Parts: sequence; C-alpha cells; structure tokens
Amino acid sequence: MKTEILNLVRDRDFVTFVELSSVIPDFKGDNAMVLVDFPNIVLWPWVSSLGIVALQDLLKSKEIHICPASILVYMADGNFPSLDIAKGLRQYKAPRWLPITFSVNPPKKAKK
Repeated sequence: MKTEILNLVRDRDFVTFVELSSVIPDFKGDNAMVLVDFPNIVLWPWVSSLGIVALQDLLKSKEIHICPASILVYMADGNFPSLDIAKGLRQYKAPRWLPITFSVNPPKKAKK
C-alpha cells in the first residue's frame, strides 16, 4: 500500500484522503487518523489500519509531507467529515477536523 500511496502522491500531488480512498484498494476503513500530540485533531475518520501505518511510514521517512488545505478542496472531492474545523494545532475538548493534503514537497514556510 505504501508504494501505491507514494505513486499517487507523486503523480497528482496535493492528494486528499478522498482520492486515496477512491483509488487505493483497502485504504478506506473504520479508524480515525489523528495527530499523536493532538488526539482530538482528526486528519480523516475513515482509514484502514493498513492505510494509517502506510501513511505514518511515508511521513516518517519524509517521502511525503502534510500540507494544509482548504475545506473547498474536500468539497470539490465530494466528501468531508461533519466535524468542526481545527483552527490550529492545540488541544481541543472535542474532535475537530484538520483538512490536509499530501505532497512529495514539504509545505513552504510563510515569510515574515
């Protein structure tokens, strides 16, 4: 699955969870992928265990990167969770969704 994810991200860049779920067999599942340090920040609520492990491995090896995204990207893809949007990386009392995409390039740092 790692190879399939990496190839998709290389081919399309800025890949959403919707795309991963529709293109890669067995990616979609019943698990939520969350940020380890922020357990109430949900990246996607419908991922298989294999999908989570594959993404974690690719992120750890820096073969792919998380990039911030607008909810509009997911609206265009036709699916998004019915959770409030996370406005930043902080501890929330209830689950919130952080819209992201995956890219082979790290996100550019904002200029000050």
